[in-house]
Amino acid sequence: MALLSLSNAYKSFGARKVLENASLSLDDGERVAIIGKNGAGKSTLLKILCEQIPLDSGTLAKRPNLVAHILPQDPHFRADLSVREVCEASLQELVAIHKRVDEINALLQADSRELAQNTELLNELGTLTTQLDSIDGWDLEKRITELIENFHLKELQDRAIGTLSGGELKRLALATILMQPADLYILDEPTNHLDVEVVEFLESKLNALKACVLFISHDRYFIDNCARRIIEVDSSKLTNFRGGYGAYLSQKAAMLESLAKEHSRTLKLLKAEEEWLHKGVQARRKRNVLRKERVELLRAKAKQNPSLMRQIRLELERESKHHNRAHSHNAQKMIIECENLCVSMGGKPLIKDCSLRILQGDKIAIVGRNGAGKSSLLKVFLGEIAPQSGAIKRGELKIGYFAQTRKELDDSKSLIETFCPNGGDHIEVRGKSMHIYGYLKSFLFPKDLLTQKIGALSGGEKTRVSLALLFTKQYDCLLLDEPTNDLDIATINILEEYLLSFSGALLLVSHDRYFIDKLAQKLLILHNPLQLDSSARGSRGESSVEESLQSFSQYLELSKEIAYYKQLESSLTSRDSVLGEQCGSVAKIVKGTTAKVANLPQFLQSSHSPTASPRILEENQSSLRAVSAKQSTLESSAQVDSRGDYSACAESVDCHDFDKSKSRNDDENAQIPNKLAKDSRINKNAQNVFSQNAAGGRIFDEKVGLCSGEQGDKTCGLSPQRDTNSPLFRKKPTPKKLSYNEQRELATLPEHIQSLEAQKQLIEQRLSDETSLARYGVVALASELESITKELDSSYERYFFLEEKQESLKR
Repeated sequence: MALLSLSNAYKSFGARKVLENASLSLDDGERVAIIGKNGAGKSTLLKILCEQIPLDSGTLAKRPNLVAHILPQDPHFRADLSVREVCEASLQELVAIHKRVDEINALLQADSRELAQNTELLNELGTLTTQLDSIDGWDLEKRITELIENFHLKELQDRAIGTLSGGELKRLALATILMQPADLYILDEPTNHLDVEVVEFLESKLNALKACVLFISHDRYFIDNCARRIIEVDSSKLTNFRGGYGAYLSQKAAMLESLAKEHSRTLKLLKAEEEWLHKGVQARRKRNVLRKERVELLRAKAKQNPSLMRQIRLELERESKHHNRAHSHNAQKMIIECENLCVSMGGKPLIKDCSLRILQGDKIAIVGRNGAGKSSLLKVFLGEIAPQSGAIKRGELKIGYFAQTRKELDDSKSLIETFCPNGGDHIEVRGKSMHIYGYLKSFLFPKDLLTQKIGALSGGEKTRVSLALLFTKQYDCLLLDEPTNDLDIATINILEEYLLSFSGALLLVSHDRYFIDKLAQKLLILHNPLQLDSSARGSRGESSVEESLQSFSQYLELSKEIAYYKQLESSLTSRDSVLGEQCGSVAKIVKGTTAKVANLPQFLQSSHSPTASPRILEENQSSLRAVSAKQSTLESSAQVDSRGDYSACAESVDCHDFDKSKSRNDDENAQIPNKLAKDSRINKNAQNVFSQNAAGGRIFDEKVGLCSGEQGDKTCGLSPQRDTNSPLFRKKPTPKKLSYNEQRELATLPEHIQSLEAQKQLIEQRLSDETSLARYGVVALASELESITKELDSSYERYFFLEEKQESLKR
């Protein structure tokens, strides 16, 4: 059964149809993107699926016990809670599972229940542990910390919800939703207000989920990376497309070709039917009424097809515009110039020593993490914020500014009143008079919305109104702050087309990678001034602003590779340092052990008395064996790494530890005769055995069982409370075979190792194949190979250990 299905759905708001005869189905593990124009009904569709608004007709069916989590466009939380408290509260379900697991374990350990009750508890425990395994829900603290760090909430975790911005609330909402296990995640514009690093983490997180994910987005790279199916909402209909955004465009092109062929056939058929209709008498007979109706249908279809074909062709042409198209302009005209610019907000440095020139025709994207100062830099260029130091010059120019807040709109006015405040129905667009509908039609506004109040429009429609108002004027420079937020893809294409043809300077802030790749000729990357040593990679010295002529996608890929190799270098340096310290320690141990070995015959001779404790001899020889084993292991490791220098370390060895141990042993030997004298039940045979063992340096004697197997020297010694008729020391029985868990692990390890070997071989093949390298990326493949190699080494080591242990137990 499908997770969720919608059949023959119909929904309208007054005379406006939103959905008509709409059907869809969602299955386990699917990744489905919903796209469409602003106001087409995407959010309405999600609300219907979430049962927040009812259908006028049709059916909505869902699987029993379906668990779904929903991300709204504008999330809300209790204002008095902190970020950390909200994250912890979202895991109450997992906390309850952990609590029940502890309760069951306590009941099972009590041993007071009947077998049937224990069986029920074991079954429940198995279900709960399987559930925790499937969602990796054992370590709650790790789960919270990972999402807080990856969604850049670490510095905000103690702040109250009421002090967070809209973007910070969106990141928090995403983190809390992804912490909770679910069968279905429904996300409305999840990438809005997120910087690129967080978007990429979100992509990897969603692709790793086993649950179904349904999301609305206008981020084309995000759709391409996450979606396996696209549902387009257009003219109250739902159309399915397989694959990501690239596949969607290909299928649209095929649809256009099919429509063109169908239109050609329709025209031929209509021409034949029109000729028949002109025959007159025969066409007027009653039995030909149906044929006449068919002619009318063909006429309507012939009129409709060209309109649909024009719409699809226009969308495809806008997408196929060449990225970063060059324009003819006077590139020598200076727009803005700044030197050693420093900007701080609330005492926090945002921008340090920024020096750059912006010329007419430059297309520049300002990128960086949230809070890096991108919007503040635009306001400095605009003159709304004064820099703390440095100089800024602006040419004689008109600057157009698009802000995220849309403060220029009055919700109480209609669309026509907003554009024609003095009345009439014409508007001046860059010096030319145009009818308001003719102008707004290019921004995809239908005629019936001209009298609609601004307050009744959706967020995306309000953004389109702001952009349309902005583009009525002529500017030398445009400053755009997140212009694609809430916009549908069709409107983004129109915006891209306008900006590509714009001859002035363009500075834009955006996290939309596709949008930046298509427009920007240069990048301004803003780094944290407090972390310049670790993040600045440009040639601007101590400046926190880096310039790059790469595309945004190329820059991100290069940044990932640089970060990976830096991490690898740091890891190797750390490992070399630790290994060097270990080699020095081993050299000291070797020197000390050599001294102990040299003094051991004299020590054993001094211990040649009937009262010598075999436990003391056990300690010395056990220590010697352990040190020798560690010496040989680390000695070979040091030879491989060529970092061992035993001779230098040996000279600094102090034998204080050995002398201290010898003194302690002598004290214990002195106390042995007193203990023996107090216990008359210990016979002379035992004392003779002690003497023989001390003289011969033997530790174990099977006849009397001086040591108890697994516990070794800790239980060696005398027990004066034993009965004289019982053995002097009772040896703990040694297990004759591996435990059940160890046997199971030994049986499954070969198959696991074989699987890892196959994965390793596959990755090595991909690393040698150019197509695979382009598809998966060298950094990702190298990282995966390193991880699998480590796991493979660990599995082999565990397998040989268990096999050797099994053989020794058999002997």
